[in-house]
Amino acid sequence: MSNKILNSIRKTITINVLVFTTLIFAIEILLGICILIRNYNKERNIIPGKLQFQISGTTGHKRILDNKSKLLLSKYKIYDEINDQRSIKSFKKSNSKKNIKLLTLGGSTSDPLGFMYSGIDGNWTLQLGKLFLKKNISSEIHNYAQGGFNSSQELISFIKSSKIVNPDIILSLSGINEYYFIRNNYLKDDKNIYQSDIYTKGENGYRGNKIIFGNNKFLKCNFICFDVNYKSNIRRFINYIQAKKIINSNSKITHLKINEEDFIKYKNANITSIKRASNIFISNHESINLLAKKMNRNYYLFLQPTIYVENINDLIFSEKSIYEYLKKNFPYEDPKVIAQISKKEKYIFSMNLLYKELRKECAERDFCFDISNILVGNSTKVYKDARHPNAIGNRIISKEILSKIEL
Repeated sequence: MSNKILNSIRKTITINVLVFTTLIFAIEILLGICILIRNYNKERNIIPGKLQFQISGTTGHKRILDNKSKLLLSKYKIYDEINDQRSIKSFKKSNSKKNIKLLTLGGSTSDPLGFMYSGIDGNWTLQLGKLFLKKNISSEIHNYAQGGFNSSQELISFIKSSKIVNPDIILSLSGINEYYFIRNNYLKDDKNIYQSDIYTKGENGYRGNKIIFGNNKFLKCNFICFDVNYKSNIRRFINYIQAKKIINSNSKITHLKINEEDFIKYKNANITSIKRASNIFISNHESINLLAKKMNRNYYLFLQPTIYVENINDLIFSEKSIYEYLKKNFPYEDPKVIAQISKKEKYIFSMNLLYKELRKECAERDFCFDISNILVGNSTKVYKDARHPNAIGNRIISKEILSKIEL
């Protein structure tokens, strides 16, 4: 073959690769713009994004306060002061009849940087501050909640923060993340009880966890970077189309049913780890309550709401599909969210059994309040996804929390 033909082939391949690459980049950018427009029009105050984390020597992980977060916090004046561990917001009236200082604990639902869930000012802690003002009470809220925290990280955070803040009242919205003690094999080891789910998975190379762990896990770069966990807009578009198919009336997922034998088998195999998760939860929160009492302060623990199947037996005997059952209890939620959770049989089993144990433990403690069903059957959309309430859901939560607090 002559050099002329080889050069022609090389040139053709190079041109085709360039055209194909340019086309992919163009589609990626166009879909990114479309997604931004759709998100803006759908929920105007929701900021799309992901919480990112780095290692913390005490709590296992902490969120990264990146430049985007700082810009958003500054632009919308969401918090008066914020760093990687604590966020402070003051709600003041010159003629207030009372001034109180609160310390709040929890996971991503309570995290001040959870914009993608609750929107600007949608966090329940901020809405609680506004409710105090309506009662002519000024408040200063010190929020130590962070995405991915379970009760172990909450206890550590409380020990770290209580002397610094010296709060009048301590609040925790908790429960969902105890699931990590069931799912994460590293946390099933008692020596790792006080490690975080994100840390252990980052340390052991789990794909999909954005955690800074030296240069051996993620490539550190300062100019143009391709994140190994980057989810392309093309992939997001394909997922969107797949989600549309999921809720089609002929979809297999919308017709999935619980098999009683499968549930019994799962329960027998996992009940020990589920009871262990419940024991860890209540032990950690009892420790917080005892420490609060020594400070002569009131501690309030609230068992948080989530989308889950409360009564498996009821679902089995109703002969309804998981999707139909959840849509009945959460009629206004996004069908895609309901469909996605409907196919996660093990998660449904775990949350049913876990919350059964947590509610039982909560009922035996005077500092614990079960509000896990407060968002069931609402006449509007109250969830951003299966685990995180939106601003409306958080408003309902904050009102319920306020009703339980002794002022």
